[in-house]
Amino acid sequence: SLFCTERKKPMPRKKTTGRAVTAAKPDTNLAKLPQRLAIGDTEIRPTQLFVHTARHPKMHGPWSNEPDKLSWIDPKTGKVFWTIPWKIRSGLTIPTPQMIDERHLFLTCFYNGSMLLKLKDDESKPDIVYRTEHASEKKTTHLHGIMNTPVLHDGHLYAACSYGQFRCMEALTGKRVWESLKPIAHKEPARWGTVFVTPHEDRHFLFTEQGDLVIAKLSTSGYQEIDRAHVIEPNGLDLRQRDIVWSHPAYARKCAFIRNDTEVICVSLAK
Repeated sequence: SLFCTERKKPMPRKKTTGRAVTAAKPDTNLAKLPQRLAIGDTEIRPTQLFVHTARHPKMHGPWSNEPDKLSWIDPKTGKVFWTIPWKIRSGLTIPTPQMIDERHLFLTCFYNGSMLLKLKDDESKPDIVYRTEHASEKKTTHLHGIMNTPVLHDGHLYAACSYGQFRCMEALTGKRVWESLKPIAHKEPARWGTVFVTPHEDRHFLFTEQGDLVIAKLSTSGYQEIDRAHVIEPNGLDLRQRDIVWSHPAYARKCAFIRNDTEVICVSLAK
């Protein structure tokens, strides 16, 4: 099954004929969609797709006319089985949605914060367990990360929030357990502060936007840093002209493969 956040607006007309661009066929494969998709007189621009193969809807339903929303879509036909309105400010839906367990789907984004859905056995519209009440980057309740996807560990989510505050949050309740600026190593909160987290055995690798590779233990008791090394220069610039490196490392064969805007490096993790 396919979970998708969408943005809709009226279709543009061709200048020569006045006709709308060609509509999608009923058997459209969403994996091969163009950037724009015409459904009747409406243009759909998928902003994020998340496939969860364990759940497959058996019902049939038409496309809806909801504005920005979360949708459950059949990836083979493009049919929408249910939608939940969720107007995403600036279309910022970068972090990947994830299943907390077989029933709960967690989503998060920069301005709008977080939402947890409880999926139903009859595949009808799910219940909203919690959803951040107000869209804000400063008055934050749950997780409002810009780039990083939260990591699930022992029923808790760990991630950097909108200004780099690294948080531990109960996944099923949205309750914040603790927060710290130590992972990002900033003296004060920084807008769009980002840390990419990867679990490994009893610890986690954290790669910061300043080019530091960190080994730490994350638990409800707090943040425990084991080691830190500056491995690459942050030579990218965000919109506020901060020096940053916003690329998630790849890990394989006891190595970390890391890039900035000008080079790719391989760091050994064997010792």
